[in-house]
Amino acid sequence: MATPESNEKLLALQGGRTLAYADYGDSSSSTVVFFFHGAFFVGDASSKSPVLLQKGVHCITPTLPGWGNTSPVPPSTPYVSCLISDVTFILQHLHPNDPNLRIFVAGASFGTAAAQMVFGAPYDVFPFGRHIVGLLLLATFSPFRYHKDYAKGLTWPDYISVGAPSQYIPFRLIPNLLKLVIRPKLKSVESTEKFFRSFFIDKMKPIEKAKFEEWRAKEGLEAGRFPKTWATIMNFSVSKSWEGFLGMADVLNSDWGFNPSESDEEHKSKRVLIVGGTDDQLSPKMAEWLVEKYGSNAKLVMKEGGHLSSMFYMDEIWEELLVDVESTVASQ
Repeated sequence: MATPESNEKLLALQGGRTLAYADYGDSSSSTVVFFFHGAFFVGDASSKSPVLLQKGVHCITPTLPGWGNTSPVPPSTPYVSCLISDVTFILQHLHPNDPNLRIFVAGASFGTAAAQMVFGAPYDVFPFGRHIVGLLLLATFSPFRYHKDYAKGLTWPDYISVGAPSQYIPFRLIPNLLKLVIRPKLKSVESTEKFFRSFFIDKMKPIEKAKFEEWRAKEGLEAGRFPKTWATIMNFSVSKSWEGFLGMADVLNSDWGFNPSESDEEHKSKRVLIVGGTDDQLSPKMAEWLVEKYGSNAKLVMKEGGHLSSMFYMDEIWEELLVDVESTVASQ
């Protein structure tokens, strides 16, 4: 089995930081997909979307700060500033001087925060933002700072771990306590796989389990390979540092660099597709709020299943967003 590091590349940044990423597809293409991973994951290109390959897209999956081989955010630097700097560096490195660049930004779970920071960034802060044509959010979070009722979309355990209590209690006490609980479960790939199965696979309802098996067969994965691969990546994501995990609550509660309610018309003219799971512990409350704030070009689609359900529909999800954007461009 390939390791998470076998398909990743490392970039040396100013200040001694390292930025890890993986990519696949046509690296000379002017159509670029940026996909931001969720918690306990890294940028990974081992699973390739046939739709994106067919469309000749260059898919880039950076590892977020503090996870895997990407260095944590420097002290006294806002997360959003570090993220925008990292994304700008990758684009300047891989797609310099391309006036025809078209960027799709996507994220899953915790990665939806990063995706929205990039999508909503003011153009004077992130000039590449003018090239963004679409946003895809899977199992999304909303910006807690502006969504006053965000807690209605969280379970009580999630609210305590990443919501207001995590900010009221100093010294990152709650995240550090959670680390003490979770760390033993990730001590090896075998224990991590057991943890992953109990948290996701074993909780699937029959309809989602059938869809999972259908997806697994289509991907050509033998039984047991998917959870082991996922567990290997989970284990690697915290093998160098736990800073990514410890900072999650701070990121979700931080200033994302923009307010969706105050986006300008150019930002609101871009397509936004939000996908949720009918049985996800993250309720659609945050997704519904985002659809309202992002405006008439935003749409919410619910898929049968839990937190990972969108993974089993990714071909049709990508097809829908790409066709939607193409039809919008053609009509302009």
